[in-house]
Amino acid sequence: MAVLKKKGKADIEDLFTDDAFVEEDLIKDVAAKTAVEPPQPASSASAKEGETAAKKSAKAKKTKKLDPAVRRERFEKHIQFIEPRVGRKPTVKDARIRKRMFVTLLDLAASEDELRKIVALIPRYKEVGGELIDSFAEAFVRRCQELQCPPLALEVFGNYAKYDIRLNLEAAQWLVHSLYISHPLEKLMIATALYPVYNLPPVSEDLASASMVAAACYKHKTPESLSVAEALRPKINAMLEQVQISQAPDHASKKKNKWIAWSLQRANKAKGGEPFVPWKSIPLKIRVERPSAQTAQP
Repeated sequence: MAVLKKKGKADIEDLFTDDAFVEEDLIKDVAAKTAVEPPQPASSASAKEGETAAKKSAKAKKTKKLDPAVRRERFEKHIQFIEPRVGRKPTVKDARIRKRMFVTLLDLAASEDELRKIVALIPRYKEVGGELIDSFAEAFVRRCQELQCPPLALEVFGNYAKYDIRLNLEAAQWLVHSLYISHPLEKLMIATALYPVYNLPPVSEDLASASMVAAACYKHKTPESLSVAEALRPKINAMLEQVQISQAPDHASKKKNKWIAWSLQRANKAKGGEPFVPWKSIPLKIRVERPSAQTAQP
C-alpha cells in the first residue's frame, strides 16, 4: 500500500437500501433476551436534512430507471468529454469540467470496470487543477459497495499520493460497512488502519465503526480477532451509556444507528455466554424524531 498523506471533507445521498438489517429480525431476537423498555423521550432535530435527502433520493432513483443502453451511452459521452481535457498535456484547452460531473459518472456507472474508468481519470483531472466536490469520497465508497467492489475503494484510499482523495469519517464508516460482513477480515483491518492516516477519530471512539469491527471479529473467531473485539468491548459499552441509538435526528443517522444495533446483535449472538453488550442497550425500534412546532419557533 502506498504511503498516504493528508487533505479534505464529505456528504452525499443514499444510493441504495438499508441492506443487511431487518428491524423485525432484530425485534424478534432481542425480545427473546430482554423485556421491552419504555420509549425514550423525543428530542428535537432538523427536518431540513430529511427533505434534502428525499430530493436527492428522488433524483438518484430517476437515474437508476434509465435504460441500460441509455445509461451506458451517457456514461461514455461524459468520459469522452473529460478525457481530452485532462492530463499534463490536454488536447483540448478547455477547463469546462464541472466538479459534479464525477459524481454524475458514479451514478451512471453500472460495473466495476466503469468505476475503474472514473478512477483512472482522477489523477489526470488533478493535473489540470481540477477539484472534486466534498461529497465525492462518500459517494464513491457507497457506489463501490452497491456494485460489489469495495476493494476498489480500499485501493484508491490506500494511495493518496496518486488519487489525492481524502477519506472522511462518513466515507470511512461506509467503507467498514461494505467490508465487515462478507469480505476477508484482513481487508477490514486495512480499512481501519486508514483512520489514523487520515486523522480520523480512532475506530474505538466511533460507535458505528467499533460495533461493526467487533461483530466481524467475533464472526471470524481467531485469537487475534477475539482480542481486538474484547479490547473494543469496554469502549463500546461506555459509548452506549452516552448516546441514545433508539432515536435519530434524520434518516442518515437512523441508518447508522441501525448498523450499530444490528452489529451489536451479531456480536452478542456470536460471542455466546455473557453478551458483548447488555441486550437492553440494543433498541427494538429506531425512530426519527422531528422537531415540534414549538421547537421550530425562533
